[in-house]
Amino acid sequence: MVKLFGRACLSLLGATVLLGLGSPVVAKTGYLCEFDNLRARGFILSPFVFVLAEDGASATVMDPLILGEKEKPIAAKVRKKSNGALQISWSVNGIGTMSRGADISVSYTSTFDAGKNTIRTRGKLAGLPQIENAKGACRVLDEKWIAGNKWLKKS
Repeated sequence: MVKLFGRACLSLLGATVLLGLGSPVVAKTGYLCEFDNLRARGFILSPFVFVLAEDGASATVMDPLILGEKEKPIAAKVRKKSNGALQISWSVNGIGTMSRGADISVSYTSTFDAGKNTIRTRGKLAGLPQIENAKGACRVLDEKWIAGNKWLKKS
């Protein structure tokens, strides 16, 4: 099931990279991240895919939760930290409703170290005190791989 989600995430995100979300096609850098199963819990799901925009201030993200709820990648904010790592922030709203009728949303913050290709992600459900954490490793997705992805040809 996770491999199916991973392939679907990659195919949808690959389509976004190739189509540029309605903008002219530009070269972007994409990463596929797998979280350590012993550390990933709760609503931080693996695999996680993100594509950085050329401007370096935004990204497109996708994981199994986003795929299941939104069915397309979502936008994220990116800022460069003083140590050179990238901090990526996004939230997924409307993933269900609480008993009192309020929508459930999850906010995420990831720190990506491009030198080591490692990622640390923190997620928090709105209105609840606990915070989930996960660590993992990432690899670069090249444009040739995305262009040759058989899942893209079906969309």
